Amino acid sequence: MRVLLLPVIAFCGLLLVGCGGQEGFSQEVAANYMRACTASGQSSAARCHCIMTALEKQYTDAEFRALDTQIQSTLKLPDLFVQTLASANRQCGT
Repeated sequence: MRVLLLPVIAFCGLLLVGCGGQEGFSQEVAANYMRACTASGQSSAARCHCIMTALEKQYTDAEFRALDTQIQSTLKLPDLFVQTLASANRQCGT
């Protein structure tokens, strides 16, 4: 799980949000997530995409923006977010 947190925190720092009202994350958010996740060298693009898909099912762009703000200000991952990541990690493989 610790390996997974680094790309997520990096992604949160790179979060740029496009227009709302769409399903899933904006193209820009998705591209930034994939770039941050794969940059660690510890996750394949397929695994990063799988985890991003799980995050998109749990969070809207607006919710993810709020989550990003919370993580940036507290430097802590909220329990629900950790649970979502753990579930995605199991679903997407280790």
